[in-house]
Amino acid sequence: MNRKQERERRRRGLVDVTVWVPAHKTEAVRRMVSRMERRQPVRRAEVLDRLRNAQEELARFGVAGLSLFGSVGRDEASPKSDIDLLVEFKPGRPSGMFELIDLKRWLEGHLGHPADIVTPTSLKPRLKGRILKEAIRIF
Repeated sequence: MNRKQERERRRRGLVDVTVWVPAHKTEAVRRMVSRMERRQPVRRAEVLDRLRNAQEELARFGVAGLSLFGSVGRDEASPKSDIDLLVEFKPGRPSGMFELIDLKRWLEGHLGHPADIVTPTSLKPRLKGRILKEAIRIF
């Protein structure tokens, strides 16, 4: 782990703990830790920082613009909240459903929480105005 990663983890209130477990219990421990992390509400500032710093990686998926909305965007998230993202793609992207799914999985892994992604054209007319009004532009 490099110093930047270490500082980021400490800023998030995390400490390094080494635990020795039987090999056959490794996956169970990982799932338990994942559940523990998800019990914490998602913080807007943390999501914004992580996504601004991931702009280069997101460009590989064809992402041209990204905005945060929903409970995380309003900083009203609960431990069960997902992260709602409005994604604008470069022309011709995504190249198919699999690329969209890959982006969703990458975002969830990077953010450590479930993510919902929508595009401006997929917004339902009755929700579009509210979403665009409250959306926080990331890039």
